[in-house]
Amino acid sequence: MTPAIDSVLKSNHQRFALATVVTGFGRRKGNYRGQVAKGAAIGLLTLRMAVPTPVKSNLTLYAFVFDAEKNEVAYYKRSMPVEKEPTDERVIEKQLTRLLNGYGSGKK
Repeated sequence: MTPAIDSVLKSNHQRFALATVVTGFGRRKGNYRGQVAKGAAIGLLTLRMAVPTPVKSNLTLYAFVFDAEKNEVAYYKRSMPVEKEPTDERVIEKQLTRLLNGYGSGKK
């Protein structure tokens, strides 16, 4: 655990802290079509030896629980990347629920 996280927890008299990180991207409609066309062109030029498939969008969540008393990361879990819009609240909520499901009950 970093000294910055540790000091923030201790200064606020907190033993635990939950941190989540969301990474991902989305494409505009025209950008995605351009990537599909680019993939098709590469496929033709390489005689179908390499045909890149573009990803329309992507979302990955990370969850950390920090323990200031033990000075360690008490819990860490990462969601599998999904091809969903990273700004869709329902998708984020579903992924976050999966990440934290079982935490605190002894299940992992």
